Amino acid sequence: MRTGLAWLGLWFAALAVAAPQAPEETWYSVHLDGRKIGHMRSVRALEADGRVRHEQALVLTVERSGQVLRIATDERSWETAAGAPLAFETRVDMAGSASRTYGSLEPDGRLQIRSESQGQAQQHSMVWPEGALLPEGQRLAGERAGFAPGTRYRVLAFDTSSLQAMGIRTRVKAMEEVEIHGRREHLLALDQVLDIGGVPTETRAWVEPDTHDLRRLRMPAIGLTLEMLACDQACALAPVQPTDVFASTLVASPRALGPRHLRHALRYNLRLRRGEGASLAQVPGQSLQALATGREYALTVDPRGDDDAPPVPADLAPNRWLQSDDEEVVALGRRATHDVQGKVAQAKRLENFVRSYITTKSLRVGYASAREVVRGREGDCTEHAVLLAALMRANGIPARVATGIAYTPSFGGKQQVFVPHAWVMAWVGKEWRGYDAALAGFDAGHIAFTLGDGDPFRFYGGIELLGGLEMLSVERARRDEPAEVAQ
Repeated sequence: MRTGLAWLGLWFAALAVAAPQAPEETWYSVHLDGRKIGHMRSVRALEADGRVRHEQALVLTVERSGQVLRIATDERSWETAAGAPLAFETRVDMAGSASRTYGSLEPDGRLQIRSESQGQAQQHSMVWPEGALLPEGQRLAGERAGFAPGTRYRVLAFDTSSLQAMGIRTRVKAMEEVEIHGRREHLLALDQVLDIGGVPTETRAWVEPDTHDLRRLRMPAIGLTLEMLACDQACALAPVQPTDVFASTLVASPRALGPRHLRHALRYNLRLRRGEGASLAQVPGQSLQALATGREYALTVDPRGDDDAPPVPADLAPNRWLQSDDEEVVALGRRATHDVQGKVAQAKRLENFVRSYITTKSLRVGYASAREVVRGREGDCTEHAVLLAALMRANGIPARVATGIAYTPSFGGKQQVFVPHAWVMAWVGKEWRGYDAALAGFDAGHIAFTLGDGDPFRFYGGIELLGGLEMLSVERARRDEPAEVAQ
């Protein structure tokens, strides 16, 4: 699964911090659980034509089970002096998998978008979310609200990487003494709640009391603490100390689970250290019951099909991650199923086909689209999932990408653990069924946090649960009939 750390720039853009009139760059070091993993460079400039340009360049280096992964994003946006959005361009490089997105806002309120990846370009348009702001508009909203302790305000921020808008609630707190690279500073604290993927995420920032320049930012990330500290360029570009982002996300199983356990419905008794876990109840085949203790839940996972909430047209539609209308994707889907009749049999064939088609099982790929996987034939569970979902849609099978955790007997030297994972939920035989091309198949050892369309932004719907879930016990669910895995 994607680490989720590439979106740090989104939090930074959401902060209503002031900036000087003359172009000036600001540098930050980025730390995860106390270890330096990267840097950010921020620029605000007033151009000759009166437009305001914001730039953010973020570079992170992390590890996933010993595999070094470099994530780089470069975002630019243009707005009027009053903060009205005009245009933007974004480049994202996930371990060598690069993509660019250009957007321009037309007078009719539509956003014209051009995306480039693997040498191919796509163009489409969307309605600009009413009231959504880019960085300058967000900054001005904070200026208008003021920074008196107790002040509250809300903005709708547009993220140019995911092309999504999210709500941000800010509350101005009191002055605090804060340490930044060994120095004590008296700064103004801001508490913010970001609605990312439908889940509220709490962050805290500290700004200069007079200029409101950001000095320190702290937020939760996959069970760890992520921080950004203002410093000079030399400090920001100092060598990194990559940390294993998987280590904090593993969930120990109370006992070993073999095939005879996993083919039946299972009841998991869970304790949530943070979050409410509402997303767990929104996945086909999963039901959630709150227990009297308050922070404990009983989650039942049934690997049989689930006929609730039939698919919608979007579950068959191509998008920039699941390019089910791409010639190469369509041809591959036909090649895999040319001698198979019926959607149930085709879905199973596609699952097996993707398992063997991706020949290099690797964590080196940050996050690739279906078209990129067709060409590269390399990746981890996310690449298996996006390719499988795209092939299913190309064959007329509604499909969604599920993200969460899955049981494995061993991983990274740990025994009997649930690891971050991605797979596919497809509508076949008039019900939703699970398919996993990265592992041996779908079973009751799969606990989904979210369902989406392959866009990594959707992962945030359940990111609060990564590193925040404890498994107390696992037992077979009490049912009249055993729940055999749907094939």
